[in-house]
Amino acid sequence: MLGDGNFHKKWCDEKLYGGLNQAALGYLLESQPRIKTLELPCQVWNAVNGCWRRDQNPKVVHVMSSLRDWCLNNTPRKSPDEQWLVDTWQRFHENCELQKSKCYSTA
Repeated sequence: MLGDGNFHKKWCDEKLYGGLNQAALGYLLESQPRIKTLELPCQVWNAVNGCWRRDQNPKVVHVMSSLRDWCLNNTPRKSPDEQWLVDTWQRFHENCELQKSKCYSTA
């Protein structure tokens, strides 16, 4: 699909799949009927804008532009759940930086 715009357009526009990844997945699922899928709740496995709630304990967070702005540009958050997500990201980032500094320590 990446190299064939018409093929991508068919699966993106006509089949109502979103971007390149979604269109490719849609094509795969529709053209290979033997593929088994497991339905997983988006609130946990693909948390996007509006699904960022602490009580749902998301495993995967789909990073959209607003989250990038909150984390990297410190723009205001609208809810405690949004702040929780930023705090979680910042703790993760700080831990990664700490681990990286240990790896490169020359002591």
